[in-house]
Amino acid sequence: MVWARRRYGGLVTCEVSWRSLQRLPAAVLLLAGACTNDYDGLVGASASAAAGGASSTGGGGDGAAGPAGSGGATTGGGGGSVECAEGKTACGTTCVTTSDDPAHCGACGHDCAGGDCVAGVCSVVLIATGRGDPDAIAVDATHAYWTDPVAGTVSRAPLGGGAATVLLDGLAFAKGIALGATRVYVTDSNAGEVIALDKDGGNDETIASGQANPRQVAVDDTHVYWTNNMLGGSVVRLPLGGGQIDTLATDQASPAAIAIDATSVYWTNEYEADVMKQVLGSGLPPDLVSSGEGTPVRMTKDASFAYWTTNELGTVYQAPLSGGNPMVVAEDQGLVIGVVVDAKHVYWAASEDNRIMRAPIAGGAPEEFAGGQSYPTGMAIDAACVYWVNAIDGTVMKRAK
Repeated sequence: MVWARRRYGGLVTCEVSWRSLQRLPAAVLLLAGACTNDYDGLVGASASAAAGGASSTGGGGDGAAGPAGSGGATTGGGGGSVECAEGKTACGTTCVTTSDDPAHCGACGHDCAGGDCVAGVCSVVLIATGRGDPDAIAVDATHAYWTDPVAGTVSRAPLGGGAATVLLDGLAFAKGIALGATRVYVTDSNAGEVIALDKDGGNDETIASGQANPRQVAVDDTHVYWTNNMLGGSVVRLPLGGGQIDTLATDQASPAAIAIDATSVYWTNEYEADVMKQVLGSGLPPDLVSSGEGTPVRMTKDASFAYWTTNELGTVYQAPLSGGNPMVVAEDQGLVIGVVVDAKHVYWAASEDNRIMRAPIAGGAPEEFAGGQSYPTGMAIDAACVYWVNAIDGTVMKRAK
């Protein structure tokens, strides 16, 4: 691989049937007793440890698969033993049918988060029916929050489903959204404002005005960051407690998407198809992470890579955060918009094809994650589920990973 960089300014498992064990000599039984089916699966953008998902092949869950029942006794994950009937699987000390059990869908511990389990695959769940044209979405432990540019609103609904509550209305063009510990941060692009409000609504205030088409927004423990989306635009931040706006980068080619970590801020430049990086506090000009083709409107990142979609080209890219040539995750996806990533997969909204897709971050063929959608756009992710909004019918959806 040619790197391009320029500066702009054991797991051991055993599955043995009880009838087979009865025919084995004692020495072999002692060896078999040394095997376990204990496992740890790493799931989710927060990289929290969770046991009991299933490796996805054709839409199943993420994580390590539980032991398959074969009609004999199967050692459960709790250290006991249980004998299951033919077609059942021992999950702990309980026998289940993983093809239709929503708490053990496809594998032990893979919960469908309110969805049905059909043939070992969790179904898509409706969180809320909104109105207008929802665009960006963010989630916390209890609620989904989203913007609607057409209606000029910010709304939320419980992750378990329920009526949508409008937290704020009357905005000119509600666009980006990000969540702090207690506050929601929103860009009103046409008004040139960044607004903060409480998560349950109220106490809304304009924390920045006179901005040049503020687009996407991100927040950490100390600052709120956003892009000013125009030719010659900027990337800026503001202390959460108020104060002076700190300009991180200027003269950018329509900065759009934004992501942050403990040391740097990253963004896409729409008109040069660039992904950029500014090391916080360095005093140096921004660095180029990667440059490709198309219009990179949405992006995300993990600890090692940036991922972005190129809208009209139908391509999903990744590149090392340290800099390098873009690598194709998927192409020929139609018009693509939203993108999120976890420890195993990158997911994206194939908007024209009305479906959510995913592919392994280590490389592999794309697969459909959720079909039959209604022009999905913005996306979010947590340890258990992938979330998205459908622009045409105004719905907010999720599916367990």
